[in-house]
Amino acid sequence: SQSLNRVDLVLTVDKDWPHALGTTSFFTWYDLRSEWGEDPDTLTFGSPSELGYSIASDTNVVRINVTPIARSWVAEPDSNYGVAIRSLVQGIRISRAAFYSEQAADNTRRPYFRVIYTDYEAP
Repeated sequence: SQSLNRVDLVLTVDKDWPHALGTTSFFTWYDLRSEWGEDPDTLTFGSPSELGYSIASDTNVVRINVTPIARSWVAEPDSNYGVAIRSLVQGIRISRAAFYSEQAADNTRRPYFRVIYTDYEAP
């Protein structure tokens, strides 16, 4: 058996995305409670993680600790609708950013989960 110690979602921000708006430097995650559809306004969100994760200025990478939601996915796989990543912005400023996807030509920029776990023998 295995126990999840920590799960990070590792994303690279596309600083050259032509539709970027504002300066985004911190992100948080929300667990999704519904299927993805064509219209993002139809998504049902759970609670935000309440934690802010910053972008490394030298790599444009953000590591977001999603351990609590990953543990719930292991316990109840049918609850896995993914996570939504949103910028944390102070005041009324609007921001919009993009991350490289799994189709990125440079595979070092593709998103991935970094999983740290412990193997143990069941009693």
